[in-house]
Amino acid sequence: MKNISLILLSLFFLFSACKENDSINTADELEPTQSMQIVLLEKTGTWCGACPNGAEILNDLVAEFEDQVVPIAVHGSNGDPMQISCYSNFRQDRFSSGFPSFFITEDRVSTSLNATRNRVNTKLAVEVDAAIAFRKTVNEDNIVIETRTKFFNASQDEYFLSVFITENDIDGGTGSGAYKQTSGGSDYKHEHVLRASATDDIFWGELIASEPAENSSFDNTYTIEKESDWVDENLHVAAVLWRYDANGTNNYIFVNAIGD
Repeated sequence: MKNISLILLSLFFLFSACKENDSINTADELEPTQSMQIVLLEKTGTWCGACPNGAEILNDLVAEFEDQVVPIAVHGSNGDPMQISCYSNFRQDRFSSGFPSFFITEDRVSTSLNATRNRVNTKLAVEVDAAIAFRKTVNEDNIVIETRTKFFNASQDEYFLSVFITENDIDGGTGSGAYKQTSGGSDYKHEHVLRASATDDIFWGELIASEPAENSSFDNTYTIEKESDWVDENLHVAAVLWRYDANGTNNYIFVNAIGD
């Protein structure tokens, strides 16, 4: 019996050690790849009669480019019930009076599929200087997002990281109450809706790197509290890296993005 107990005890410690090592290996796998994903920002509103056309273009781009794009539909103005607190900060650097409006990275593009498609292709050809990887954990009350940002080339600039939660398949048809989309039809669904920013009132995120060296990496963890009307299986993470330009027309210049 003594020998059996020793064997069982040894197996217990061996299993515990393996579990610890598995955890370490999992963390090490959070490694960015030198590839580009383009952020598609659509400014929209439930009250806007033309915005279902914009939503269709956004969905077409997602279907065409798949994992090469990260879509975010930013709702705002005129009491839109899906506007969140960082909308005004977004609008300061991406101002446009038109609804819907498309911003392919920092560039405003006319609301046509060809124009948006061409701009995405142009941006995809840009050299990848930095990239992001992330892991999310969905708990009962919150979502934890761990990120690693890697710079493949050295830079003298400052870089900000935004982390967002978006939601798909939100009812905007007849009977959906405040979420009903004007001119959207009886079975309309809101897609890629910006639900939360990890930096609350700040759309452009937090400063994570200043003058990063070649092959340097920066790890950050964010916790976003879930709202009661969010549906877990429809939630997605979007992380976007921006280079800060104090003298530019836009202060926040797109670098790279990643979404799930």
